[in-house]
Amino acid sequence: MKKATRPRMMSIRDESVWPTFYFTLVAMMPGHLLDWGVEWSFAATTTVAGLLLYPRFHRIYPRISTYGLLAILLVTLISVFSYIATLVFGRFETGLRDLVDLFKPGIIYFSCTLGFIFGTITLQQARNATAYILIITLICTIVIVIQPPVLFELVQIIYSSTKTNISDFNFRVSIPFENPNFLGLFSIFSLCIALFIQKPDLRLTILSILVIALSGSRTAWITSIGVILVFLIFAGRDLFLRQITPSLSAIIVPIVIILLGVYFMPIFLEENQRIIDFIDVLMNLDLSQDASYAERIEMRANALSLIMERIFFGWGSIKYSNLDVVDNEYVSLLLRFGIFGSLIVLLALGFLFATHVSHSMTRTKGHHVVLFWIVALAWMWVGSFAENIRLSILLTMLFASTISSYEKYHS
Repeated sequence: MKKATRPRMMSIRDESVWPTFYFTLVAMMPGHLLDWGVEWSFAATTTVAGLLLYPRFHRIYPRISTYGLLAILLVTLISVFSYIATLVFGRFETGLRDLVDLFKPGIIYFSCTLGFIFGTITLQQARNATAYILIITLICTIVIVIQPPVLFELVQIIYSSTKTNISDFNFRVSIPFENPNFLGLFSIFSLCIALFIQKPDLRLTILSILVIALSGSRTAWITSIGVILVFLIFAGRDLFLRQITPSLSAIIVPIVIILLGVYFMPIFLEENQRIIDFIDVLMNLDLSQDASYAERIEMRANALSLIMERIFFGWGSIKYSNLDVVDNEYVSLLLRFGIFGSLIVLLALGFLFATHVSHSMTRTKGHHVVLFWIVALAWMWVGSFAENIRLSILLTMLFASTISSYEKYHS
């Protein structure tokens, strides 16, 4: 008689477990605690782990790992060279933050590659994990509004130091991130993976729209309208021009989106002072009325004046200046790396874009990944989001989820 075998215990190393675990851990980690000590400890751990396990990543993705490592080494060398020049001329004060910032591209890179050493997250895994994260966002928001005992105190302990602001006429939720714009960006891409690539996911679509509204991010509001319009256009094209028999979800999702808009938009417009002010600015065609926008314009102007002084190699790192953060990724790249370093970054992104598109075109609606890139590039104009370690990891994994399950591309 054949001896019965014990069922194998699932390990975190299993391809079916690791990507989802890492994705969820990165999203839910309260990095802002202990004066950002939690986030930097996590970044140090994932960087070291990514370095140690990089040979495995290289075996799976030889071309990406080779070109990626080369790009990181080159931009790091350029920023170190520029930083030394800044030290020599004594233009700005310096300190530990500058030294850490010089190696931040490598920190982000190795932390991202760690998410792929035991398999690539699938589309369904990404949809499920993202839905759970957004559900936690909504639960925490309800807890803050209702203020039940114990739960309210717990949420306050974890998230009171973030930029979440809930009042009678203003909702800006950032949970589980520190900044509401981070939540807005994350929710936009959760909406993208909900609507595009394979059949639409109604649950994640509704969750994404609700959280985008609560984030108070005007960029998220605008881009979500664009994403939904593109979806409706493609859905209509498939239905009427191609005469394709639509799935049930392809019929229900557009109807639900339209009903949500018709029902909630008047309420949202009346009770959210932030969007009322934004509409007023747009109606008057004077963006300078918006204090945040005017501040960003001034910041970019100051950054551009510094860029012109060192247009080829940039300044390396000037974290102790009034330009430690520039709310524009393109200006930030030029400020740090100059033209030479920025071209290296753009070439690396171009290679990833070509690889992503070529491997996604084999799937149904694979061309929609182009929309993902357009949305990402648009967001980079209004913030330095790619410099946030957690967001970089999450978006990299969401982009990878649009490629077929566990596909190992060696090209």
